[in-house]
Amino acid sequence: MPVILSQPSSKTVVVDYSCPDKTGDWVKENYPECSVVEVPGEKYFCLTKARNAAIPEIKKLDCEWLCFVDADTIVSDNFVEKIQKLLEESTFITGYNIYNKVKGLGGLLIVSKKDFLKVGGYDEAITGYGTNASEMRLRLYFNDVSYKILPEGMAHHIDHSYSETFSKYRKDNQISLYENTKVLLKKIKRWEAETGKKVPRELYKKDQIRWIESGLPVDRYPLIQLKVLARKIFTKFRLMFTG
Repeated sequence: MPVILSQPSSKTVVVDYSCPDKTGDWVKENYPECSVVEVPGEKYFCLTKARNAAIPEIKKLDCEWLCFVDADTIVSDNFVEKIQKLLEESTFITGYNIYNKVKGLGGLLIVSKKDFLKVGGYDEAITGYGTNASEMRLRLYFNDVSYKILPEGMAHHIDHSYSETFSKYRKDNQISLYENTKVLLKKIKRWEAETGKKVPRELYKKDQIRWIESGLPVDRYPLIQLKVLARKIFTKFRLMFTG
């Protein structure tokens, strides 16, 4: 929180999605300069609803750009200063980077308020774990919003156990990921047919799509990941011996 609040020319909105630790109350007491949006009475976490809950507050803000940051993400001290140099009209910036060793930044999204509201915010039909951030990136792209990849060193992910995170969702994370990926694949095919554009490799997890297209059952996603890893290792060694 201190790092985010220290960013110049910015306003912070915190969404407390029925947090059992009463995050909203803690923020109000310790950082009264923040706006707090509370979503009470929810037993399970839903990222799309949590982020959309901030829309009424977003509309009140006198700003042109939005930055969505997960609770397990820390931005650099001069984050806003560097981001301002990257901003371009009809272009979003994503923390998802398939070329970067730093993982866990897929939920970080910088987008103009105009473009975010134009596409209707996050798709609340996507519940549970998986693809919510990918769906938003792709929906922006297929609505003629270009993209940039967040440069390395501007944010990092806090390592933590995912078992507790997954326990906050309604369904088993593997089942949820499978179902959400099936929905996303249908959208991709429809968007590509409607626009004539092909989905960029940088904006989604290709191994998840392969999992669905292969027809493998819900519990076989780790097998797809293993095949992808083996292919990468083979390619790397082939280049070493032929280079």
